[in-house]
Amino acid sequence: METKKQKSWFKTDNDIKFENSFKFWFALQWENSYIQLFAIGFIATILELFNFGWVIDTVAINFEVGGNFGGIATILGLSIPFIEASVIAYKGFWQFWNDISKGKSR
Repeated sequence: METKKQKSWFKTDNDIKFENSFKFWFALQWENSYIQLFAIGFIATILELFNFGWVIDTVAINFEVGGNFGGIATILGLSIPFIEASVIAYKGFWQFWNDISKGKSR
């Protein structure tokens, strides 16, 4: 009996319960929109790192104009892309994949 292999990069096949391959992982993550959301957060994080001078200036200006609350709110707002990418990498990519591979559901 021949085992079925994952065919599509963007949609998991219904008759395949689990396959330990990158193609199956990618299709599973694509269907759940984890890759798209991770890409947005990761790109925003990279842009903030490349424009780090702008980030520092924005935080400094908001501390001057808005006081402590304005500066802290700016820091929290600028950390959202990094936090989003980190959470999706852990909960979406790693934990979700391990749960599927072991047949667990949360």
